Amino acid sequence: MYNHGQTSRPWSPGKDFWLAFACQACVLSVVSLDSTILTAALPRLAHAMEADTLTTFWIVTSYLLASAVVQPVMASLSDIYGRRTIFFCAVVAFTIGTVLCASAHSIPQILVGRSVQGVGGGGILAVNLVILSDALPLRFRAKYIGLMQAISSLAITIGPIVGGALVQASWRWLFYINLPFCAVGIIAVPLVLKKDEKSLTAHQSLSELDWLGSFLFLSGSTSFLLGVCWGGSRFSWNSGQTLGPALGGFALTVLSIARAWTAKRPFLRIELFQSWTSCIAFACTMLQCFTLFGNTYFLNLYFLAIRRYSSIESGLVFLAYASATLPIAAVTGYLITRLGSYKWAILFGWIINTFGTGSFMVLDSETSLEGMIFILFVGGLGQGILFSAHQTATQASCAARSATHAITLFSFLRSFGFCLGVSLGGTIFRNMLRHELILENLPLSIAAHAEEYALSFRASASASEQQAVMIIYRRALHHFFATMVGVSGLGLLLSICMKECSLDVDFEILGEGQIEGLRPVKRQSDKPVVSFHGNIAQPEKMPTIEEMTLESGDWAVQGSNDSQSKRGRSEKYARRCTAPLT
Repeated sequence: MYNHGQTSRPWSPGKDFWLAFACQACVLSVVSLDSTILTAALPRLAHAMEADTLTTFWIVTSYLLASAVVQPVMASLSDIYGRRTIFFCAVVAFTIGTVLCASAHSIPQILVGRSVQGVGGGGILAVNLVILSDALPLRFRAKYIGLMQAISSLAITIGPIVGGALVQASWRWLFYINLPFCAVGIIAVPLVLKKDEKSLTAHQSLSELDWLGSFLFLSGSTSFLLGVCWGGSRFSWNSGQTLGPALGGFALTVLSIARAWTAKRPFLRIELFQSWTSCIAFACTMLQCFTLFGNTYFLNLYFLAIRRYSSIESGLVFLAYASATLPIAAVTGYLITRLGSYKWAILFGWIINTFGTGSFMVLDSETSLEGMIFILFVGGLGQGILFSAHQTATQASCAARSATHAITLFSFLRSFGFCLGVSLGGTIFRNMLRHELILENLPLSIAAHAEEYALSFRASASASEQQAVMIIYRRALHHFFATMVGVSGLGLLLSICMKECSLDVDFEILGEGQIEGLRPVKRQSDKPVVSFHGNIAQPEKMPTIEEMTLESGDWAVQGSNDSQSKRGRSEKYARRCTAPLT
């Protein structure tokens, strides 16, 4: 773990860091790829499995939901059993899920496989960010985590292209492609990631975990999303089948949050929400990812139903989105590290994202290819900026002692936003489509099989019927993207209220005398001691430990032997520790 107390020499990554980084990037890329690889292939998969639209979307949603809800639990397990152990187990789970999907012969089998994949993928996403947070100083996290996010974004954005190409041979290749990456992860993770030293036994470790809170949260999140997905499609919004799961899930989620106040090791830390700035940063993270995946999936439907592109053509056109997202995410991370500020990026990103999403509303069958590519490029630009900026904001707005929990919550809300973008976005679109079908006196079965019908109506319907259906799809998509503009506008308004926090943090008090990144030293007397390995700091230049209201006094600051930097570090230590107490 990075030593937050040592600031005398600049930090730089070594060979071990880059080996671990490459291993994590390899595994993360296939997990990210799997979240969108089905985008362009869903209509063909739905046709092959004879599935309706709701069931088809659950092939995607089951993966995203499982990935989201297990992340806090996986992060807690990594605190107990170690990062490497849980990361390796997550890779194994993802591999097992991939094999189950590739060998499936029915929709239920695919859903089981996708859920197992999601459990593994969620563990990889959460622990990957925790490992990077452990290794990097706060100021450098935007740069290197931004690079990792760029790799993840690349996989997310090329997913539709890869899926569209592979599904031409067989939909099973959508899962076979994961296996080489999984093999690399299973071999490399034990070799390049360092083992954590743990002092607790297995029984003690299991007793530390907040099992009740985890169960309440997992059950509540799943139940809530089920109710939201069923509303207006399978059941009416005022039916018990919709309200029961939705309200029950909400109640269980609230109980899981209340449980966090009493649990010994809660999986959700209340301290992360003790400032408006951190609450806004986390909320904006979820809203951004909601718009990202909502736009991604329904832009693809626009390509298929209105532009009449093939699966491969849809993926290739979507490259315009990726060509903006990837470079700007990496550049934004570098600029945040260089400038030491991030709010400018959040505001700029939300402005562009709102404008870009609004531009999607003008897309129709007559839009020129050049105009469509420009609109996609602008939309991707805003998302790329926000990818790096939100991660930095969630870290900077929380105390250093909460860094691991902050990055875990960021990862969870990001994945939960992805899940909402597909599930809730699908519900919004289906309801809009049903409304338009009723107005035009057309069969409501089109809404129930929107994905499959986007391909089949080309050959089975007359020219006039095709034109009528295209107009209805365009209207429904227009209303959907208008909803996304509202969500993006909400993100912009919230970000205006966000305060900027310093990225130049050396260390924070962890409580009960512990200081993050510093090792304990033996207490020599009843009076606190501040030592720099033989160089004694003068009392008048340094506040005492008693002034910091630490209860134990059993911890002391350890520095380097560089005597020339002693005074600077002492003064910085004094400013850092006394500021919150004045």
